[in-house]
Amino acid sequence: MGIIHLLREGISQLTTTGFGDAIIYRKSEIEDCVNTAWVLNILRGLPLFLLLILLSPLIASFYGEEVLNTAIKILGIVFVFEGLYNANMILYRKNLDFKKIAILQTSTSLLGILVVIVLAYYLRNVWALLSGIIFSSFIAMTLSYYIVEKKPRFSFHSKLAWELFHYGKYVTGVGLLVFLTTRLDDGLIGKLLGMKELGLYINAYFFANLPATHVSAMLRQLIFPAFSQFNQDQRRLSRVFLRVFKVITAITIPASFGILAFSNEIASVLLGEVWIPMVPALKILVFFGFFRAIAGCTGPLLKAMGKPKVIFWILFGKLIVIATIIYPLTVRYGIEGTAIAVTGPMLLEQIYLWFVINRVTGISIRDLVSRVVKPVLLGGMMYGVIMLLKSFLPLTSITLFFFYVLVGILIYGVGILIFDRELVDEVKSLKAEKQDTPGDVN
Repeated sequence: MGIIHLLREGISQLTTTGFGDAIIYRKSEIEDCVNTAWVLNILRGLPLFLLLILLSPLIASFYGEEVLNTAIKILGIVFVFEGLYNANMILYRKNLDFKKIAILQTSTSLLGILVVIVLAYYLRNVWALLSGIIFSSFIAMTLSYYIVEKKPRFSFHSKLAWELFHYGKYVTGVGLLVFLTTRLDDGLIGKLLGMKELGLYINAYFFANLPATHVSAMLRQLIFPAFSQFNQDQRRLSRVFLRVFKVITAITIPASFGILAFSNEIASVLLGEVWIPMVPALKILVFFGFFRAIAGCTGPLLKAMGKPKVIFWILFGKLIVIATIIYPLTVRYGIEGTAIAVTGPMLLEQIYLWFVINRVTGISIRDLVSRVVKPVLLGGMMYGVIMLLKSFLPLTSITLFFFYVLVGILIYGVGILIFDRELVDEVKSLKAEKQDTPGDVN
């Protein structure tokens, strides 16, 4: 499944159009752009399906896993469903109306999880998980037409297609580079160290990236459209960015400290003793996950300012660094070396991004650092209390695990109320900004 996910994400990023971000950024001819994007997405899906049929035996041979031959052929169906997805859903993101998006995503996730659990109980193999991916894609496509009243038309405008491509080309490039810098490690481990080590690494990566994938990623759907609404007002855009940055760091920093505090118990209590070898890599990747979560705020700012090209070249430089060091570190230190190879460049990227933001917006480095200090101190305090409690009452059951999680949340929450009341004011200010946002631009 690690290889299947890697292949799906790689092809998606390699062929992504960036049309969604381009439509969000645009101010005119929105309906025609949506229809054009829908036609192009359909034309993208079918060739990808055929491509996977051709590639499947080669990939199976490369990894020495014959099951991949059939699995990858079936995976191609996902791209057909994605191409047929109702492109008008992007208008809800553009207008900051997330109710129907939430309904679609929640319904798709719940139904997909239910199917996977039932099939996993009876099949107990990779086909249960793959069936869940196919079913979720079909449900998302179907619900997109049921939930959205407006249906796309089979209408194509070559001039608009070129304009969408022009903006989206760097978005596509950024997506591909993000994929390479975050998933190159999986492909390398699978080949050099084997499927068992890849399984350990993927689980460590999953838990370490929870702040990025389950907090920052959800907020990112709101962040880029919100920033785009203010891209003609530099002062207001900077003000909104600082508030969003404050909120994201206040959430992701304690989450990262919590994962670090519970790293041993995540393996031994939640997953089982067989997963304990993943702990050293998990402790390193926690920092990767934190920096990635921060990137979920800084990257959209530059895109909203019409500068995806800047992000592209920063990521390209990071990819060169990772590609240079990942092989020798993986060969010498195993999955811990891989974790170091991806975490170090992520830190350097964020430091450089802060200086870029300072240059293009005038936001000072001091303003950015000041919004990180209190969450770090409070998160460190929470970490210290949890480690102290564990020394008196060892965490040996799932019940105790969730009890400690609640204790950590309580400690951090009280700390915020006492020492960082301005965070509450920032959240209220963001609500006020949203209410004062310009309406539908169609």
